[in-house]
Amino acid sequence: MNLSRKKLINTMARIVAASAFSCVVAPTFAQNTEEGIMRLEEVVVTARKREENIMDIPVSVGVITSEMMHSANIVDIADLAAKTPGLKFNSAFGRQADRPVIRGLSSIFAAEELVGYFIDGVYVVGSIQSYDLSSIERVEVIKGPQSATFGRRTFAGAINYVTAHPTEEQEINAKATAGSNGLVDLSASIGGKPSDVFAYRLNVRSYNYDGDYKNTKVGGPDVGGQETNSANLGLFFYPTDNLTMQVNLNYSKDEDELFAITLFPRAKLNVCLPGVTLPYHCGTVPATQPVSLGGILPNKDYGNDRTREPFAKLADGYSI
Repeated sequence: MNLSRKKLINTMARIVAASAFSCVVAPTFAQNTEEGIMRLEEVVVTARKREENIMDIPVSVGVITSEMMHSANIVDIADLAAKTPGLKFNSAFGRQADRPVIRGLSSIFAAEELVGYFIDGVYVVGSIQSYDLSSIERVEVIKGPQSATFGRRTFAGAINYVTAHPTEEQEINAKATAGSNGLVDLSASIGGKPSDVFAYRLNVRSYNYDGDYKNTKVGGPDVGGQETNSANLGLFFYPTDNLTMQVNLNYSKDEDELFAITLFPRAKLNVCLPGVTLPYHCGTVPATQPVSLGGILPNKDYGNDRTREPFAKLADGYSI
């Protein structure tokens, strides 16, 4: 066997192995066993604004179900990205700005985002990092340009959160998580279908995290802490067998401390361009600089304080 033929065989083997691996990790299908036969469950998505079998649509969609989120302890979009092929996520300036990346397309400017967030097909403005996933039935990551279906800011793709419908019987669930650095995450839900035409679901959550950074500046503010209190009420109406009406009311309040960041001294900029005034640095930036922030504003004015209410107050009244 000559060298070129051997390289070709090795390349083909790597491609086959990579394809087999991607089929295993892609969170699209769940397997069941029935009489020893492996079967694929039907996955229904709303990537094109109507319910369809994922196998019948010409769109690449990654699906994370509530069962998968529970078993993998997924609590936010960063965890979702870690389990979804083709999706990456980074936060910028704490929970103030999101940087989702689908298939390598991204933007560093929040006003020019290329991936849009949606809840049941409705566009969500701003960060979605603190959204409570306990009320979600599944998350659909639609890859590729989606402007024709979802509108602007979806050139790289769209992330659609699909809320769960209540079951026939009343359900009450609660979850508590505690960890180091003051991590306390409490959530509870209640829902049911008291009649054939009406159902409801209420989720509440209290999340607190002190952060794992320390501000070395004497008298400076605390950094890296996060706090969220939220509630979500879903009302579902079924006037006929073919018609479902749904109203989601979501309230959340985030009170975050100043995000942990280190400042690079201006004197160390332009070290490889003498005499040129540019806000850049040539070379490797030291990664062990201490966090030393504060001293300009009162400590209470640092950080992020954001409230998302179910009704937006307008000049002449209120609007959902």
